[in-house]
Amino acid sequence: FPNEWNMQFLPKTTVYHYYQDIGNATSAAKGLSSNIKHDGVVSGAYEAYLNLRPMSYRCDLLRAMFMYVHGGLYMDHKMLLTENITNWVDLHNKNEVVLPHDFDFGCHAAGLCQSDDTPVYNGFLYAGSKKAEAFALIIKRIVCNIQTHFYGHSILQPTGPWAYLQAFQSGEDQQSVLQRANQNATVIQVPAGDNDS
Repeated sequence: FPNEWNMQFLPKTTVYHYYQDIGNATSAAKGLSSNIKHDGVVSGAYEAYLNLRPMSYRCDLLRAMFMYVHGGLYMDHKMLLTENITNWVDLHNKNEVVLPHDFDFGCHAAGLCQSDDTPVYNGFLYAGSKKAEAFALIIKRIVCNIQTHFYGHSILQPTGPWAYLQAFQSGEDQQSVLQRANQNATVIQVPAGDNDS
């Protein structure tokens, strides 16, 4: 099981949260949305979450909400670390947000990026402090897309990597966001079908 393997590469004080079923995730989204509204980030995040039908879209929004409210580290359950995460993520730096990117993924395949050096943010791992502006911008973008019924030309546009990219390109406060696009992250993905939980 990947999480048991990864524990050796995470701080011993790590607290783990799992959202494995729709009911649990929906309940979490309601509470997170309330916190986000209270902070003045955006209203209607929970309603936007409910309006999303594909679970993968809901997960895109839920991850950003969870990271904004709680901070910490998010990893897909099929990801395997190969070295201590503190070697490439500073978990004590309150100003750092880590959003790994891939220049050959997502919007490039769909022909949506403007240049070959446009980063596309992957959704398999995030790290950052709670209330980080990066996650606030992502939430605003996704909620706006849902409220305006924006579907785009690719499945990645409403909530996924393209929405994350657009959040940083169009947000008024993007210059204040510290982004460290981590190209050298030593993370591997388990092949599909292996170690399903």
